[in-house]
Amino acid sequence: MSEDKKIKTLYKLDKKDIRAVIEKYKSSENRSITKVEENTQNNDQTKSIQKVEESKDNIDGSSPESNPNPNPNYIPKKNYLKNTIIIAVLVLVFCAGMVLTIILNNNVKNPEPNEADDSSIISSTESIDNTANESTDSSEIHKNYDFDFVLGDLTIYSDDYWRSNDYKLFIGENDGSLAKDVKYVTVKDGVTQIYDRGFYYCKNLESITLPESITYIGRGAFAGCESLKDIAIPSQVTNISNAAFRGCTDLKSVIIPSNVTIIGDYAFSECESLTLALPDKLESIGIYAFNSCTSIDNIIIPESVTNVGTSAFYNWTTNQRIWISDDDTWQDTWYVGCQAVIIHGVVGSS
Repeated sequence: MSEDKKIKTLYKLDKKDIRAVIEKYKSSENRSITKVEENTQNNDQTKSIQKVEESKDNIDGSSPESNPNPNPNYIPKKNYLKNTIIIAVLVLVFCAGMVLTIILNNNVKNPEPNEADDSSIISSTESIDNTANESTDSSEIHKNYDFDFVLGDLTIYSDDYWRSNDYKLFIGENDGSLAKDVKYVTVKDGVTQIYDRGFYYCKNLESITLPESITYIGRGAFAGCESLKDIAIPSQVTNISNAAFRGCTDLKSVIIPSNVTIIGDYAFSECESLTLALPDKLESIGIYAFNSCTSIDNIIIPESVTNVGTSAFYNWTTNQRIWISDDDTWQDTWYVGCQAVIIHGVVGSS
C-alpha cells in the first residue's frame, strides 16, 4: 500500500475514533449533569422538610435548639407562662404558712410585764419550778380546771393546773388569751400555791376564793387585777411576795393572817382603795410596799418589825398617820417621799 493511502486510512480512523471519544464524553457528561440535578432536588426536599419541622418545634416551644432567636436566654412563651404560675403558687403557699404560724404562736403566748419594775421585782426573790411538762391532751385540761365562758367562772382543782402550764391561758395582756374573760375564781382544797403571775393582769377578775391548803402566793400573782375587790389570805401563808397585789386599784380589803412575817417589795403598791391591818408577827416591809395607798387613814407598824425598805410609804399624804414604836432601828430612807404624820410612842394611841 502506498504511503498516501496509509495516511488517509489513519486519518479516517483517527476521525472515527475522535467522534467516538466525543460521543462517549458527551454521554458521560449528560449522566453527571443528571446526577447533579437529582442531588440538588434531594437537598432541596430535605431542606424543606427540615424547615417544616423547625416551624413545628417553634410553635410547640419544645426545641430551644431550633429557635431562630439568637438570644441564649430566650425562653419560649409557653414555658415562661408555666414557670410563672408555679412560682406564684409556691409564694402563696409560703405566705399562708407564715400567717398560720403567727396565729398559732399568738394563741398561747406568755406576755411580758408592761412595766420594767414588775419584771425586775418579780425576778428578784424566791423562785418556783415552772418547768413542768406541758399537757397537749384536752382531756387533761379538764382534770385540772373548768372554765365557764358565759359566767367567767374559773375553778382550779389541783396543782397540776400550774405544772401543765394551763394557767398561761389566763394571764393577761396577751391577744387571744382568756384573761379578759375571767371574773370569778374558786381554788379547791388541796391546791397548795398560786404560781408567779398566776392571775397577772386579769383586769376583770372581781373575786377569788382561796382554800386553807394554800401556803404560797407567788410574785405578781394578782398584779394588775384592777377589778378585784377583796381577798382573804389563807392562814398558812407566811410571805406576801413581791408585787403580789401591785396595781389592784379597786382592792378595798385584804385580810392578812397572823403568820405572815414578810411583805415583799411593791406588794401593795398602787392599791389606791386599800385598807388593812398589819399582823403582830410581821418582821419586814419591802421597798415601795405601800406606795400610793392613799385610802389608809392609820397604819400601825408592830414592834416586831426590824426592817422597813426605802420609800415603803411613798406618796402618802398629810392626812394619813403612821404609828411606830420608839425602838425602831430602821434606815432613814424608809420615809423618803412620804408626807404622812409619824407618831412615836404608845402604838395605837391618839
